[in-house]
Amino acid sequence: MGVRGIVGVVAVVLVGLAGCSSGEPTFDTVSSAPPASQAADLTPLPEGKPLEIGPAELTIHSFLADPQTKSTSFRMNCYPLWRDVEKKKGEYDWSTFDLALNNQKAWGAQVLMYSFCGTPEWAADGKGTDPSVEVFGPRSAVPPKDLKDFEDYVRAVVKRYKGQISVYETWNEASSPQFWQGTPEQMVEMTKIVQRVVKEEDPAAKTTMASMQTHRTDYYEGFAEPYMAALADAGWPFDIYNGHFYPFGEAGPAARRKQIDMFRKSLAKLDAPKKELWDTEVNYYTGVPGGEPNGRITGDRAAAWAIRTYLDGWRKDVPRNYWYFATPEYNAFPGIQTRPGDPATRALATFHDWVLGTTFNGCEQKGDLVNCAFIKDGQQVFIAWGEPAKGDDTKNVRVSYPLEGAAQVCRLPDNTCETTSALTVDEVPVLITPSA
Repeated sequence: MGVRGIVGVVAVVLVGLAGCSSGEPTFDTVSSAPPASQAADLTPLPEGKPLEIGPAELTIHSFLADPQTKSTSFRMNCYPLWRDVEKKKGEYDWSTFDLALNNQKAWGAQVLMYSFCGTPEWAADGKGTDPSVEVFGPRSAVPPKDLKDFEDYVRAVVKRYKGQISVYETWNEASSPQFWQGTPEQMVEMTKIVQRVVKEEDPAAKTTMASMQTHRTDYYEGFAEPYMAALADAGWPFDIYNGHFYPFGEAGPAARRKQIDMFRKSLAKLDAPKKELWDTEVNYYTGVPGGEPNGRITGDRAAAWAIRTYLDGWRKDVPRNYWYFATPEYNAFPGIQTRPGDPATRALATFHDWVLGTTFNGCEQKGDLVNCAFIKDGQQVFIAWGEPAKGDDTKNVRVSYPLEGAAQVCRLPDNTCETTSALTVDEVPVLITPSA
């Protein structure tokens, strides 16, 4: 199929977008888009389903300060920990929880998600199988010896924050021994508890399965797939599937899409019921040394990959893609830094303005050109970029974009716009509004 709604002469003009992480405008190939379809209608493009883009879809993690991305949907990832709220059995200190929730509301959050994790020492069933990797301290990844203790904590949280938190994640990254050293079957029992308690105390809220990492084969085959099989035996007791589709090593957006496909194949093998799939934590180039003070992916590529995370999610029917994470200063974990003034931060704020209140209407890749459609005020607009058809994200291609007449073209990170009748795009997405 062709690029619907934007038709006509294919011409080339350099639109002034810089290249990859070095900040230099390096390009590997120049190609032309295939002929466009003549259908100037609002028919959805073939990748993805129509999706109204509201506050829930503009997702982020931020723990320390206003993310400045205009994001309106926050994930409270292991913050605060169960062990910090309930240091003694039955004694709850809500001060950190209240502060975190109120801060995120002050920073613009309209939709909140909370992820359980961090078993208290008093509740843990002995020592972990590998205490050296437990991120949150001794026994934090150990299953509770009495699941009633976990149920009591879940109930206390849901009752207190009913109507404020709208989604509860059973556990953060249970596939990793950093966060969980129990069995898949034990995590299924905890999944059932979260679902039952949430439906009893706040029926309007949703639940997700424990989030699963997908970039490590040993974690995925050793825990994620057995967990999903056990969930199938239990009747899939949650509302939303949940993966963390971090690309491995230096891979980028194309590798992330492959992981989403892999996850869906695992679900299909189990004849899993139809439910939404979310990515509740994602960034790039994690675990690769170096990068301070500006991260491992910088400049226009950082802006491009941050935005394409959401666009790729939507074209893969993943409505929520929680960017990890906004910080006021350098953090060694994320490959792309999202501090005030960083290219990714500014680009995310611009992207918010581009898409909030629109309807995503699918994407289409033809050759090296990716074209995504959005309906805004009854008109179809487009976000397009160049991406190697073979999926090599290290290459930055330029692709001539077919226009029919003049169009307004707006660019990241700061929404600078011009009117043109000839256009070339590269790896950085641009917003294209056809003239009426």
